[in-house]
Amino acid sequence: MEFCLIHDIGELMGGDISALYAMMNKRARKFAKAFEEENQKYLAKFFGDEAKYIRKITKEILDAKSDEALVAKIADYVECAHYKVYMGYFTKADKKFNQGKLNGFIRKLKDKTAKKILLEFLADWLKKVDKNNYIQILKNG
Repeated sequence: MEFCLIHDIGELMGGDISALYAMMNKRARKFAKAFEEENQKYLAKFFGDEAKYIRKITKEILDAKSDEALVAKIADYVECAHYKVYMGYFTKADKKFNQGKLNGFIRKLKDKTAKKILLEFLADWLKKVDKNNYIQILKNG
């Protein structure tokens, strides 16, 4: 939960770019990551004695390798996808893109139980997201 909450700190002051745009424009991705990291450094100062710990976590999120950081990435992608479903703009291309990204994050997990549960979640979520119905996704979660 901690990683999920802290993840957005770097985007708080400067926003974020879409993953698809970042894939298509590597230069923009590089600048966006640098901008987010700079924001994280600046904002960490507001955490007083915990600033170093906050920086450690935000660095881990930028280059997710631990299971905790990978789960935070998964949650972030699902959140963005749900927003597009809610707005009525979730497409087949979005589904394919998110399936690939989420599957990639899940496969990197070291915890076998988490991996199994999240692969089951992904399969179920992909079926529900096909219906493009945000309320159904929430009700039948």
